[in-house]
Amino acid sequence: MCWAHLIRDFVRMVELKDGAEVLGQAGLDAAKAAFKIGYGFKDGLIERSELKAQMQSIRDTLKAVLAEQQYDSPSKAARSFAKRILTHYPALWLFVERDGVEPTNNEAERMLRTMVQWRKNAYGCHSAGGCVFAERIMSVIQTLRKQSKSILDYLTTALQAHRANLSAPAILTG
Repeated sequence: MCWAHLIRDFVRMVELKDGAEVLGQAGLDAAKAAFKIGYGFKDGLIERSELKAQMQSIRDTLKAVLAEQQYDSPSKAARSFAKRILTHYPALWLFVERDGVEPTNNEAERMLRTMVQWRKNAYGCHSAGGCVFAERIMSVIQTLRKQSKSILDYLTTALQAHRANLSAPAILTG
């Protein structure tokens, strides 16, 4: 769950009117408060225990609004949106619970950008096997880049292992 995308969805709810603005505004208020506290944590002004404690009231308030809107909103769009968010609600707050998790998926989207550009330039895949290969090779490339490892060295070693009937080298290091 990406808060940046949710904020856009909450703005759309506000713009829909027809009762959806209640949910939209509650979501925008929650996002503003969550980011303010989150930046305090990221800047080292508060510890994780304080982050969790301060986020709890935001979590509870938003969940209550979502639960109410899921059934009582006059807007079908708001009811559907609230139900979808509640289905994945714990994922919204994963950044509060775990180190290394960001509230937005901006990094993941930047990593996918290369694949999106390739797909547009190549007019997509022309076979199911080609699509599977493209997905896998781009995943390997981005994972290696993130670890600052040589892509060519890894692919050379993997190909040599394949030719020798051996397993490919591990891509993730623990």
